[in-house]
Amino acid sequence: MILRKEVTDYLWDLHKEHNYQRVWTPHIAKEELYNTSGHAKHYLDDMFKVHGGTSNEDFYLKPMNCPHHMELFADNAFSYRDMPIRYFEPATVYRDEKPGQLSGLTRVRNITQDDGHLFCRASQIKQEAEIVVSIIKKFYETMGMLDGYWVSLSLR
Repeated sequence: MILRKEVTDYLWDLHKEHNYQRVWTPHIAKEELYNTSGHAKHYLDDMFKVHGGTSNEDFYLKPMNCPHHMELFADNAFSYRDMPIRYFEPATVYRDEKPGQLSGLTRVRNITQDDGHLFCRASQIKQEAEIVVSIIKKFYETMGMLDGYWVSLSLR
């Protein structure tokens, strides 16, 4: 727990200097959220379903934060002048990976990830990408993981 807290605190330090807002989203949501976001049609079979006791409703453990962060953004009345809006969340996500699919830290049933989403104007994309890359580089450098590291960007 001490190591986890130290890493999370360090990640927050890297993000807050770039004006990220720290957010926390629920671990469960109704299927409707994932239908609205489009994630359900791709991932519903790989999501843990939870049936609510007294509510008699079905919920899903969140497999990703995207729809939750989109809800946070949509719930506010932002103007283009408010952009960029940046969210940071060290969040645990859950995926119902099949036993044969489990592999080290790449295919697990739950993992806590440094996850962020940002909303910006088209004219801000380059600067925002540079900020994200600088945060990643600084973190990997601090952890001694930058040597031999490479990135490949795929565009449709």
